[in-house]
Amino acid sequence: MKGNGTAGHFSALLTIIIWGTTFISTKVLVAILHEKITALAAVGIALMLAGLLLSESKLFLRKEAKQNGLAK
Repeated sequence: MKGNGTAGHFSALLTIIIWGTTFISTKVLVAILHEKITALAAVGIALMLAGLLLSESKLFLRKEAKQNGLAK
C-alpha cells in the first residue's frame, strides 16, 4: 500500500471529534429529555445518515461501472 497514511490519520481524527461531540451532546440531552427519547433520536439520525451514505455509494458505483463498460 502506498502513501504515508495521512488519509487514515485524518479519518481517525475526524471520527474522534465527531464521537466526542455527540457523546457530550447526548449527556446534555439525557439531562433534559428522557433517555429513551434521546436514544431513539440518535438511532433515527444514524439510520438516516447511513441510508444517505449507502445511496450515494451505490450511485457512485453505478457511474463507475458505466464508465468502465460493466453496466448497461
